[in-house]
Amino acid sequence: QRAASWKLRSSAADRARDARLSGLLIAAAGIGPDAAVLDLGAGSGEPAIAAALAVGAAGLVVALDHAPEMLHGARDRAAAPALGQLHCVVADMAELPFGDGAFDAAVARFSLMSVTDRPAALRAARRGLRPGGRAAFLVWGPEAANDRLRALRAGMTAFFGADAVEAATSGARPGLGEAGALTALLRDAGFTAIEERAVEDCVEIPADRRAWSARMERTYGDLVGGLTAARRTALDAALRDAFAPYRDGELYRLRAEIRLGIGTAPPA
Repeated sequence: QRAASWKLRSSAADRARDARLSGLLIAAAGIGPDAAVLDLGAGSGEPAIAAALAVGAAGLVVALDHAPEMLHGARDRAAAPALGQLHCVVADMAELPFGDGAFDAAVARFSLMSVTDRPAALRAARRGLRPGGRAAFLVWGPEAANDRLRALRAGMTAFFGADAVEAATSGARPGLGEAGALTALLRDAGFTAIEERAVEDCVEIPADRRAWSARMERTYGDLVGGLTAARRTALDAALRDAFAPYRDGELYRLRAEIRLGIGTAPPA
């Protein structure tokens, strides 16, 4: 159900952020020409597309996601530049259908937060790497340090009430944005040479409903799915008020903290 909302992320600002963060992951994982790379929770294709360009025609990139609907976008995007080195695989991150040591690098962009069994997923990623192979993971920092998430929650609360918003998000798994959370998971999964750091990011996007529409559908789809057109208009007005503090002319300037975790598969 959420796959369609990812296709709404088509603004130039979102694409620019995708490119920045994909480049960060590629550098952190040491991805270069001819490498074999696993993108865990690839969704609509980032950083898998960027990784495919980095490894070249002689390399290999596997874009893995448990939802085939999510991978439709990745397949479409890979077809235009004819990236034959990119292959889409439907599988669970915690149960990888590959032999041990099959990949030189693994990356995951904002997907680890959604995994039910995070320790199992990280152990699987470590086993999938050759000795000395590197993995790099991006997760959102705390909501308090993320303008878009904070404004979205404020607008939804103003419209639906705190109890409804809390109920809609009560099943969400605990975040990984607090300092040290990624490090602990990577260490317990058997990675070595672990690094963790905060990445400050800012996106400038047009000051209209695109600032919240896709993320609202992904996070609060059950709340907004049955709204009439009139109620949708009223909800947009509430969200516009919530985002007003971040408006600068025709743009919203939204800051966020992102956590980057890097680990290396130990020697054989």
